[in-house]
Amino acid sequence: MAEAQHGDAPFDESTLAALMQLVSLDPKGEPAEALVELFATNACEHVEAMRATPPASDPWTHAAHSLKSSAGMFGAVELARACAAAELLGRAAGTVRAVDAERTLAQIEESLARALTVLGERFPKAALGGKCV
Repeated sequence: MAEAQHGDAPFDESTLAALMQLVSLDPKGEPAEALVELFATNACEHVEAMRATPPASDPWTHAAHSLKSSAGMFGAVELARACAAAELLGRAAGTVRAVDAERTLAQIEESLARALTVLGERFPKAALGGKCV
C-alpha cells in the first residue's frame, strides 16, 4: 500500500502532503478533491493516448512524459517510474519491440490503478468514477 519513503514504494506520502498544503494556500479555495479528480481524468487520457499510438512516436512519448510529471507531483512514484520507462521507449525510435511496449503500458496501467486506489482512500469525496484501467 502507500509508503512514506521513495525507494521501491508505490507512493510518497510526503510529496502528496506537500502538494495538498500548497492547495490549501490557494486563494481561489479549490478543494483538494478537484485536483485529485483532474489528475485522474488527465491520467486516463494519457493512458488512452498511449494505447492509441505506436510506442516509438511523439504522441506516446508526450503522453508518457506528461503522466510522469503529474504522477511525480502527486507522489505516485511507482507510476512515475513506469512512465519514465515508457518515455525512454518512445525515444528509441525503430528499436522498440511490441512486447516491451505492451509490458510497459501494462505496468503503467497497474501503477495507475494503485495510485487511484490510494488517492480514493485519501480523498473519499473525490469523484474518481469508473477507473480507466
